[in-house]
Amino acid sequence: MRVRLRAERLDWVPAVLAWLDRPFVIEYPDALRGEVHALARRLAARAAATGKEATGKEATVKEATGKEAAG
Repeated sequence: MRVRLRAERLDWVPAVLAWLDRPFVIEYPDALRGEVHALARRLAARAAATGKEATGKEATVKEATGKEAAG
């Protein structure tokens, strides 16, 4: 399947491609490839970050009992 988009801005396209969760090939423009790589880097960094690294604050997780557990 081939999809063609016309867009003034490309910044929203990588999120849509990720949401589709399907393989894709970017034929052009090259700028879209850069946008996809940038989103991938941001997602990977946030997935790797924990607690304070991710938010700049100490993180806590509330368990089902309502008690706070260090995160």
